[in-house]
Amino acid sequence: MNEPTEIRTEMQPDVEIASAVIPVLDLMIGQIVLARGGHRDQYTPIHTKLTTTSEPIAVARAMFGQTGCTCLYLADLDCYEGAKPNRRVYKALLQAGFSLWVDADWLSYDRLEILDEEFATYSIRPIVSTEAMSNEAQFERLGKLVEKGEKPIFSIDAKGESIVTKSEAIAAFRPVELAKRAADHGVESMIYLNLESVGTDRGVQPTIETINQIKTELPGFNLISGGGVRAVDDAIALLEAGCSHVLVASAIHDCKFMPDDVTALNERRLK
Repeated sequence: MNEPTEIRTEMQPDVEIASAVIPVLDLMIGQIVLARGGHRDQYTPIHTKLTTTSEPIAVARAMFGQTGCTCLYLADLDCYEGAKPNRRVYKALLQAGFSLWVDADWLSYDRLEILDEEFATYSIRPIVSTEAMSNEAQFERLGKLVEKGEKPIFSIDAKGESIVTKSEAIAAFRPVELAKRAADHGVESMIYLNLESVGTDRGVQPTIETINQIKTELPGFNLISGGGVRAVDDAIALLEAGCSHVLVASAIHDCKFMPDDVTALNERRLK
């Protein structure tokens, strides 16, 4: 399979265009790490069947070779510890032909300005998560991003029943209530992710109930989820629950997803 060498210059493609499977890269100190259970102090450089290195471009290309997917979810974890967005890695991935959904602490220090300054001609979409939010007024910031055409993806991060956030007020909301708040500000795409399931073999059943609730209340919303995806059957379960995309990392590294599997999942989503 050829590498995705063509540089993309279109502005942030609609979320519906991306594959049903979105490979996940967790970036920490310039390396791709193995994320397990949301315990970032325990994350270690990735050991994968796909490549012998944890270097971001090599891992991204290896995941492309395994799945054929060119749209990646990149979690810039150092951003949540106060570091600046890792522009170097973003640019290298974009110039290698990938489009990116970038999860970073965009709400601190006006970091969203770098999207306009440096990435206006590339395929990059910001993920704004509850973890980055310190007050309810920041939903207005989401609305302004929508007005600018940035097409943000809102991410509800949870650990079990608890919402991960800096705000006590936001922590008191149920996921479906947060989804409604985002929708009221024009957001059309949302991730629900239980961090306790990330990198585990728990499966996705605990997530299905929440996805069903949100889909019932907001049937037109583009829902995205993952965490605990063991193999193709878990991806099918999330799609059937109403997700348009499934975030996958460990199962790809364990060679449990092949290009034909991704093609079949894309066809299933379109039915």
